[in-house]
Amino acid sequence: MKKTFVIAGAGKLGTILAQAWLDGFLPEYELIGIYGRSRENTTRLARRTGCPAYFDLHELLLYRPDYLAEAAGPECVKEIAIPFLHAGTNLLLLSIGALAAPGFYGELETAARQGNARIHLCSGAIGGFDVLRTAALMGNSSAGITSQKAAGELRHTPVYSEVLLAAKQTVFSGTAR
Repeated sequence: MKKTFVIAGAGKLGTILAQAWLDGFLPEYELIGIYGRSRENTTRLARRTGCPAYFDLHELLLYRPDYLAEAAGPECVKEIAIPFLHAGTNLLLLSIGALAAPGFYGELETAARQGNARIHLCSGAIGGFDVLRTAALMGNSSAGITSQKAAGELRHTPVYSEVLLAAKQTVFSGTAR
């Protein structure tokens, strides 16, 4: 029997996940829904994959998916992660920036234990940091990382400003924590 999963987020990352499933890269999983904020994007991606679009978190929880693949950003993680973990759904977390919120990791850990679920941190940028850590261990070296994003990708984050639509600017400089 295939394991079931839902994708939270119908933007670029959610579409990449859905396409990977459509292309047969996840043969042991059945995609049972797309959850998103944007009715237009969520409906479009759901039609493309042949599964339902969900806009109501509680309705989606009734289906008790085995996995929730989060591709919707830190704010969405704060909204959906704990209810799914409590329900026993394993979480594939792409927006690991959500873990920077004070105390939130502990809340996730507690919810996962109570629901007998697991949290999987997807490596994306984390993989890059692992390479930097390795370089630093080699001694007499320094390392850094620079990332550029389109202004729209920062919407619904604390660093977003309309000014970003007109000109590039640094919105964060510091450590990963």
